[in-house]
Amino acid sequence: MLQGKKGSKLICFFTAAILILAALSGCGPQAPAATTAAATTAAATAAATTAAAATTTAAATAADEVFEISIFMNSVNSNVDRNDNPVKSLIEERTNSKIKFFEATGDEWKQKLALMLSSGEATDLIYVGIGDINLVNQYGLDNLLQDWTPLFDKMPNANNRISADLRNNFKATDGKLYALTSPRDVGTQALFMRTDWLDNLGLPIPKTLDEYYETIKAFRNDDPDQNGQKDTLGLMIQDNEIITGPFGLPKWDWVEEDGAIILSAAHPRTKEALAFGAKLISEDLGSPDFAVTGYNQDELISAGRGGIFTAVSSGAAAMLKNIQAENPDGHLAVVEMPRADGVAKGVSSYANTSGIRDGHPMGIQCLLMLNADFPADKIDELTKFIDWHFTEEGNLVQTYGIEGETYEMIEGKPSILEAFQNDPLYLRQKGAWDVYLYAGYITQRDNWNQLWAPEAAQNMYNTMLMSVPKNVYYNTATGDMHGNELNSKREEIFRQIILGTIGLDEGWDQWMSEWKRIGGDKWTEEMNERYTQIKG
Repeated sequence: MLQGKKGSKLICFFTAAILILAALSGCGPQAPAATTAAATTAAATAAATTAAAATTTAAATAADEVFEISIFMNSVNSNVDRNDNPVKSLIEERTNSKIKFFEATGDEWKQKLALMLSSGEATDLIYVGIGDINLVNQYGLDNLLQDWTPLFDKMPNANNRISADLRNNFKATDGKLYALTSPRDVGTQALFMRTDWLDNLGLPIPKTLDEYYETIKAFRNDDPDQNGQKDTLGLMIQDNEIITGPFGLPKWDWVEEDGAIILSAAHPRTKEALAFGAKLISEDLGSPDFAVTGYNQDELISAGRGGIFTAVSSGAAAMLKNIQAENPDGHLAVVEMPRADGVAKGVSSYANTSGIRDGHPMGIQCLLMLNADFPADKIDELTKFIDWHFTEEGNLVQTYGIEGETYEMIEGKPSILEAFQNDPLYLRQKGAWDVYLYAGYITQRDNWNQLWAPEAAQNMYNTMLMSVPKNVYYNTATGDMHGNELNSKREEIFRQIILGTIGLDEGWDQWMSEWKRIGGDKWTEEMNERYTQIKG
């Protein structure tokens, strides 16, 4: 149900109450004063029978009453109509619900959601991506959302799947949890290399920064694709992570060090990373067009021009398919990020992880908000609805669809039917795999090899092994107010340093000056106070 303004709800309530009272106050002909005992007894018996029947009917109606729920999705699914397909019908059947989805495109959803919330016309539940936690918490602090914390007692399966530590990481500054997370097997960003190019050049996988540099240089200058032309690029610099990674840093995230946290972009080793990036561009070993509007790394890699890059697993799988369409001997592999001297571990990404499954990290898919106007008398129905998604049955339905139509059970495990294997799009068109991910516990890793080629499936698996678990999701008032401005300034200045428009020392001093001016030091202080509270 769409949540209307509270005032209109009260008007409807009192109107209904007046109508009911008017009906009850209606008068019929008066019975004679002198009534026989038999008639009185008969009337009493009939009344009792009617009351009993009414009670039974009311109980049956309550038990059979369909729970209506509306859900806002921050994307439009182009593969299937979320409101009309067999998987949705099965979810509704298993949860005794009627679901209405409202979708918005990636360009307009924030504006549309803000309008819905401010007007009091938002949906019951609101789904957004993991990167929107600060937006979620701001809506919570504005009293537009409900706290999930007291509801976990009514959701044993969700309580079991979402740890207390994970919940603490997503809480707002008022200590309330406005975002319900959903664990999901999902690949993450990693460093990929064309291993056939390494083989052509007789090179090993680089482990150190010096070896990384030599490999980049060879991929640019030594004809790794053996076509007799100098048309390959060295390092694909789509974002800064590919140059900050060897220095043990993500491009823009909070890292733990010596019992405190520091934003990676303000860490002294980021200056070393920028020097490395500027060196590559000055020697024509990087992709200088990375700062140009319209630069498309995926197209260049798919066309066989790039051999060292960072990408998410699904994107790399698509690029590998394009590469092998032109060159069946082309290969991509996830490799460990090389390390600079004194760095314990290179970083290809800070992954959104919720814990460990079978010894390997499990990702976090989304954030789910609960409208502050959701009626209290429907909370029990809501929690039952949500908790079903965290059961094994919920996992099977959301991920694999309908047994016998899209998958079958073999030795107690789901197996995708042959008609859908190696074709995730076809599976999605049936409403399965990742069409409904607003809530639940989604396990997919065991069946990756049924939807993607063995090489791509192995790469997906390996991205999780290479990732570093992200431990800081929360923010503070200063971060909410100035974080985007700081990040924009970082991108502007770091781009100039890498392209050589300004010198390293001058650029770094400029960045540190902007960092202090905008509020970076205050933000760091606030974040560390929160970090200390959470760590106890």
